[in-house]
Amino acid sequence: MNPIEEEVMEYFAGLDASLETINICIVDHDGNVLLERKVDAEPDAIVAVLESFGRPFKRIGLKQVRPPPGSIVGCVRRATRRSVSSAGTSRPG
Repeated sequence: MNPIEEEVMEYFAGLDASLETINICIVDHDGNVLLERKVDAEPDAIVAVLESFGRPFKRIGLKQVRPPPGSIVGCVRRATRRSVSSAGTSRPG
């Protein structure tokens, strides 16, 4: 590999949602845990953690115990669109 070339890293986020909190875990393509956070089940709190990571995600997974009022799915979609658009790639249809 040319030393000037940058290795492309893939990052994945997992969100484990309950009614009151969300556990967020970010790993690299080798499964190394890079970040773990527990935040209130509020869209802005989730987006803040995902955006603060500062790199695009290949995939974001969501596990819900029970869908909270207003559902978090829209928040995850919004964060995914932001990370994909910041990477300069298009979102799959």
